[in-house]
Amino acid sequence: IFLATMRAIQDALIVALSEQIILGYSQLWAICSRFFSPVGMVPVIELDGFGLFDRGFLVV
Repeated sequence: IFLATMRAIQDALIVALSEQIILGYSQLWAICSRFFSPVGMVPVIELDGFGLFDRGFLVV
């Protein structure tokens, strides 16, 4: 179970970092970042964190 979990995390990191590289080199991140503010992003990050908590930390 541990190795499968670590492989899934590694794959997710590779995909996420590849997306960041593509967004950075294509200048799309600069265009989209004008619309982000801390007030708007905090609820998004919290909901994402709660979803991951429910998915991965059920025994805690």
